Amino acid sequence: QEGDRALVDIATILTQTFRESDIISRMGGDEFAILAIGQPDVTPEVLTARLLHNIDTFNRLDARTYRLSLSVGIAFYDPEHPASLDELLAKADTLMYEQKRSKQG
Repeated sequence: QEGDRALVDIATILTQTFRESDIISRMGGDEFAILAIGQPDVTPEVLTARLLHNIDTFNRLDARTYRLSLSVGIAFYDPEHPASLDELLAKADTLMYEQKRSKQG
C-alpha cells in the first residue's frame, strides 16, 4: 500500500510542477514521462530544480516513514536535429539511469 501511495504522491507532485497543457504519463512501475510542449526558454536545469523543490517541500510537510526521491533524465526536441519520440525517450532514460548511478556512487 505504501508503494501505491508513493506513486500517487509522485503523480500529484508532477501535476503541481508541470502545466495543465503538458502530458504526464506513467510508463510502468515507478517510471513517468512528461511531454512539455512550447517552453523554449526553459532549460533542463530549471525543470529539474522546480521538480526537486516540490519534492523537497513535500518531504518536509508530509509525515511519512520514507522520503520521496527521483532520478531525472530530460531530453529536448531540437528541430535542427530531428529525433523520434522513441529516440527522445531513450535519451531521457539513459540520462536518468546515469543520474541514478551517480547517486549510488
